[in-house]
Amino acid sequence: MSYTVNEIYNMALSLCDYYDDKGTFETSPIIKALKNKTPYLCDIAQRDLIYGQGITKTETRIYSPKMAIAKTSDGYYLYKLPDDFITLIRVIDSENTKPMPYICENYIFIFGDKDKELTLLYKSSPAKITDMTSSFSLCDNIIGGLLPYYLAANFLAEENPIKSSLYIGLYEKAKQNCLILNTLSEIELIDDSY
Repeated sequence: MSYTVNEIYNMALSLCDYYDDKGTFETSPIIKALKNKTPYLCDIAQRDLIYGQGITKTETRIYSPKMAIAKTSDGYYLYKLPDDFITLIRVIDSENTKPMPYICENYIFIFGDKDKELTLLYKSSPAKITDMTSSFSLCDNIIGGLLPYYLAANFLAEENPIKSSLYIGLYEKAKQNCLILNTLSEIELIDDSY
């Protein structure tokens, strides 16, 4: 199940106790204003979480000097990286090109006049959240466990700063726990050869 913005919004309203006498959510102008800014807040939070959680992609491409944007005076050719590129994890080069390609911002620099096939493993940016029906790009456990607190903290910032601080603290603590778990999951075991 992939959460939608509307589902996270309803969870956040529950945390804020925005119920009317009938047990349904209030429909005041304030609630309508909160609903209008919810997609924007969710997009910000998802981009904040992406650096810890990450969406990894692999792209294999032949880099040909004919397709380069420019050539440097020291023999490197400049190529544009994918639009959703955030940060490089690894370059897999089947030909063991020397010197290794390097990355600067959203460009890759590759030395030499020959075509080179490289595979890039990189973290990519999530799909933009634009409305209440948008789905999230990250894991449901993280979205369902963290985003309601983030939204509730933003909703209550002026009305109840103490409760808002509590929720932002819970969000930050849970986010740190996710980062720790994600870091631990990336550790590779080494075989004991002795």
